[in-house]
Amino acid sequence: MSLENLLFIGTKKHVRAVRKADGVEVWTTEFPVGFLTSGSGLVTLLCEGGKVYAGVCGHLYALDAARGEILWHSDLKGLGYHHLILATASQSGQGAAPHIQALQAQAVAALAAINAANASATAGSGS
Repeated sequence: MSLENLLFIGTKKHVRAVRKADGVEVWTTEFPVGFLTSGSGLVTLLCEGGKVYAGVCGHLYALDAARGEILWHSDLKGLGYHHLILATASQSGQGAAPHIQALQAQAVAALAAINAANASATAGSGS
């Protein structure tokens, strides 16, 4: 199955892959529970290059996106057990950036239309 057909969900101590078409579960990976006794267990995800990177309670995991197998783990010593924010600088890992850029372009276009309408109304009123 193509990775583009999967949706990855991070929830307390789990990452789950489901098919976008029908929501059927493809795999679930559960993280060791020992370190989840402190913190919320919120799982943040970044998908890139056939891997799902999962941050949870100060730990970072790399999973095989097709199978859910844990490839490696880092306990990020000295950083605490807070939520992780994952990011990448590569073009293929832009995440929400294209969507955000499209929304920003729409907002700029809407503002320009409002400004043009206001200018037209002002010119038409003779002020």
